[in-house]
Amino acid sequence: FKQKTAYEISACLVGSEMCIRDRLYPHERISQIQRKQMTTSNAKNVKVFAVQGTFDDCQSIVKRLFSDKGLVNDVNLSGVNSINWARILVQSIYYFSAFYQMKDHSDRRVSFSVPTGNFGDAYAGYLAKKIVLPINKIIVASNKNDILDRVFKTGVYKSDSVSKTLSPSMDIQVASNFERLLFDLLSKDTYEVGKLMNNLANKGSLNIDKSIISQLSKDFDSGAVTDSETIATINHFYNEREIVLCPHSAIGVRVAKDFIEKGETVVSLGTAHPAKFKETVESALEVNIPMPPALEIIMEKKESVKVIPPNKYKVAKEIRKMLGLVDKSKLIYLLKHVLQGDEKNALKQFKDIYDEGLDAKIFLNDILELIYLFSRRISLGPIEKDLFLSANELELIEDGSKNLNTQDLSLFWQLTIKTIEDIKTVSSERVSL
Repeated sequence: FKQKTAYEISACLVGSEMCIRDRLYPHERISQIQRKQMTTSNAKNVKVFAVQGTFDDCQSIVKRLFSDKGLVNDVNLSGVNSINWARILVQSIYYFSAFYQMKDHSDRRVSFSVPTGNFGDAYAGYLAKKIVLPINKIIVASNKNDILDRVFKTGVYKSDSVSKTLSPSMDIQVASNFERLLFDLLSKDTYEVGKLMNNLANKGSLNIDKSIISQLSKDFDSGAVTDSETIATINHFYNEREIVLCPHSAIGVRVAKDFIEKGETVVSLGTAHPAKFKETVESALEVNIPMPPALEIIMEKKESVKVIPPNKYKVAKEIRKMLGLVDKSKLIYLLKHVLQGDEKNALKQFKDIYDEGLDAKIFLNDILELIYLFSRRISLGPIEKDLFLSANELELIEDGSKNLNTQDLSLFWQLTIKTIEDIKTVSSERVSL
């Protein structure tokens, strides 16, 4: 989830009983205040993960979670960054707002300079143009991670290692929304888009035909800015206009300058309050940047965050844990080991599931549910719990809690084995009958 998005969306969901919120950000690759905005809610329904990698790693995890059919069936999964189409639609609105706030705009076409890494903001501008807005061009402004600038200039979309810059929200090499643009330009041919994206995944690059590049040039232009140019722009704008820019906004302004000098009218999009990048801005200006009260407050709050490797399974496990869900594939393996008489591996699988810290009642009920499904597969018909479990055993399930001790674990294991063995006995008896 993109770091400039995570706080705003999460603030709306803190404390909600309807939403469980997992936040991902690249470990040690965002500003201190960005991190604090995400890690200090301390809400029960919010879990924060610092991924040991880049934004691309975070986004890859999210996309793989959406392709996990088991998880999607268990959880009503949604994203809040520009992977979500609704986010793109909302972003397109402020192109209209900016355009109609300009004076004497009716007789000229306006371009927009858009600092971007994931291409969501830029794609929203492209949509605004396609709808009706008389935009000349969307000018894509990049930092050192200039894959978008290179593709617009050369037609080669080649990912590289992500460079750490002063504009961390743009430190991206694989812009997910560029795939949406290709879908439009290739006449919504999913097969052709799929081929190109497979090339990117397998070979690290894709080549765009000259005819597509020609189409791109009608709607887009681009530029890239170094860290030193970013600092110089922050400094220049403050000295000339007394306007303080954040590093990302400065990139949009610096790229826009090249086009303004050619006689174009350009609106440059701003991205964040400069205090979110206090160290960078203050080092550029050598003045103190006042902190808004809302940001001052979070600096005193306690952080809650878990550092994890860039592993989709770790995140999926945490999502299920927050919701008290068991990974059904693990239950299937548990049942398989028991039915095969492999008690050693069955117990290992049982403990692995239990160690996830799930609610005991949900845990055993899920096991029983799977067993009952199995029983129907072997034509036993509907089975009630009290057919196999005594009143005392049923009471243990209903009173299960997260604070089970070793003796409880052993008892739960015995109950599971007993239940499965009883089903196998009934199965053999009914088959013989």
